[in-house]
Amino acid sequence: MRNVLIIVISAAWFLAAPACASSSDTNERRGKITLIEPEDDPDRFVIERDNYNAALQRGPGWLMGQVRVLPVVVGRSFRGFMLTEIFGSDQASGLQAGDIVQRINGRSIERPGQFMRVWKGLEGAEALSIQIVRNRRPLELTWLIR
Repeated sequence: MRNVLIIVISAAWFLAAPACASSSDTNERRGKITLIEPEDDPDRFVIERDNYNAALQRGPGWLMGQVRVLPVVVGRSFRGFMLTEIFGSDQASGLQAGDIVQRINGRSIERPGQFMRVWKGLEGAEALSIQIVRNRRPLELTWLIR
């Protein structure tokens, strides 16, 4: 199975596609998903199942000890949690300080109860996907679990 980092191109880019595109260019007008093979470490976006399960067993308190976050609210609308600091080996995960985490495996984490449901739902997952905003661009980082 090939290791991939999925990058979702921002909606603003979709709107910038040429208005004169022919009907055969419909994918270009809608945008696309680009798969990029990591060059520096082929296993960078793979989590070994034993390590993944051990992290889940440590619980969400352990995870919160690995990062510092601040809620991002614009007006009355929750936008996600900004990672202000990442400690230890998590710095190699692909996440960066300043990233705004919006969803995990497609599910919102706005409220503590939602986060706990997401955490429990991670058991047995084949992949871990985190939707973030980085430098005002939406990205989705996906790690395969093997």
